Amino acid sequence: MADSNPQTLTQDEFATHFRRAAPVLWCVAAATLGNRDGAEDAVQDAALSAMRRLDSFHAGTNFTAWMSKIVRFTALNQIRHARRGPQPLSDEDTVPATDTAPSVAVTSAGELLPDQSQFDDRVLHGLQSLSEEQRTCLLLRTVVDLSYREIAGMLGMPEGTAMSHVHRARHHLMERLRAPANEGTTARRMR
Repeated sequence: MADSNPQTLTQDEFATHFRRAAPVLWCVAAATLGNRDGAEDAVQDAALSAMRRLDSFHAGTNFTAWMSKIVRFTALNQIRHARRGPQPLSDEDTVPATDTAPSVAVTSAGELLPDQSQFDDRVLHGLQSLSEEQRTCLLLRTVVDLSYREIAGMLGMPEGTAMSHVHRARHHLMERLRAPANEGTTARRMR
């Protein structure tokens, strides 16, 4: 019974830990799903699921790692459910399925123009082209500033693997962002 276990988190303790872990949990969900609205839903659903099984959390262990696993599995379940039937998509969270990404509007000094949505679309398109593991590691490292050791612990992988995923993801994104936006169009015309 959960009530007889003195090491079980109370709801208030859960809420405190959850608030601290929220940025990491959101990144895990967003990386797994590849969309912001779905990420928020996955984190909320995972929180409800975790609240029902507080007795499975062991005091003294890493709460964020425990919750990250629940968030990831919840997000994966959302993906499976979405594949079963059509789901309405939000224009904000998806990149049009095209062979070419939009061009980036920059000044001669390399600075983004005030309307940088085209750049944002290219970054989003690049992130979506990464594997789930690479995307998750990259977001946890760059957005949440977690160490490779923390990322490895949360995702249940060796530290070197987390490092490798981040390195490969960064390299892949740099290559995608350096490539001319109309490169795919040119290649098709030449055939």
